[in-house]
Amino acid sequence: MSGTSYSFSMESLYAPISGEYLAGQSLSHVSQKSSEDKTSLQFQSNAYWWFSIVSSDGTRDMSRWTVGDHIDRGHNSDTDSFTWFADRCWKLVYTNGENGEGLFGKRKDLVKEIESGKRVRVMTQDKTTGAIYITHADTTWVKNGHVTVQNLGHVSKTADGKHFQDNVYWYWQMKSTTGRIIDTRYNVGANTPRGTTTRKMKINWFVETRPMNLVFSHDKDGSSNSGSREDLVSSIKDGASVQIVVQHNQDEFSSFPAHNLALKSLPSGVHVAAQNVKHVSIQSTATNCFEYEIQSNPYFWFSIVTTQGDRDMIRYTVGTHDARGHNQDKVALDWFVNI
Repeated sequence: MSGTSYSFSMESLYAPISGEYLAGQSLSHVSQKSSEDKTSLQFQSNAYWWFSIVSSDGTRDMSRWTVGDHIDRGHNSDTDSFTWFADRCWKLVYTNGENGEGLFGKRKDLVKEIESGKRVRVMTQDKTTGAIYITHADTTWVKNGHVTVQNLGHVSKTADGKHFQDNVYWYWQMKSTTGRIIDTRYNVGANTPRGTTTRKMKINWFVETRPMNLVFSHDKDGSSNSGSREDLVSSIKDGASVQIVVQHNQDEFSSFPAHNLALKSLPSGVHVAAQNVKHVSIQSTATNCFEYEIQSNPYFWFSIVTTQGDRDMIRYTVGTHDARGHNQDKVALDWFVNI
């Protein structure tokens, strides 16, 4: 872009029914500057979130908000040239109707893929405009055979999908194979709710086709059920990404990616710790125990899990630095890697 090369992923995608352009949101970016000797990049002091929407017609829209506060740091648009790359390793495995009826594939096959470490993407189509919307599952839950995903990678946009609204808010979604979609809105950097809506929609469920291998499974004390911790450590050293499945009980489990990994040498050998920092607190809906929704007055829920079965959890209110609890427990885990 204008002589400077950036590479970034799209956290959500939007296309109008006409198909004349594709627009993607990139949100995981904090403002930076060049070092004094111009050889590296550094975070700016008084940093801001730098959100971007890039469209295939050359439009770029940028919205900036102070980290930790709802202070506007600028909103502008320009045009530039972009090169787009597509990850083709995905397949449609299930489609549910508005009332949770199966329209394509089998729900149990979707559940099996998730339990096998596969990551999930979902696609919906607006019933009024026909626009297509695609998001990645940040966390996935399976309860009594139904699937619910949390999508956090979306900020409020204008009707054309190519521009942010001036006073932006997080537009978080919970989507379930029951057909229910729950939208929760909070001002970026503030504990200011902007409303919650519930809809019933047809949902297409995709899973990745690249192989995810179960390399280590252990009980809550870290004792092996299958595979080996040594193979997990070796895979991580070879650069593999990691997906983790937590078995809550016989009819319920969750799946999430490791956002960062640490290896630690202990008397019992080298152990792995995985951190996940992209999760907002949830609860079961009042209408259906198979579904989840974001709690009122929600908190960010950060977790670290280890190959010893330890889980550390800390919580902070969305938009403020109010502590909402810090505790530890023990969990059985399945560790999947793609090689």
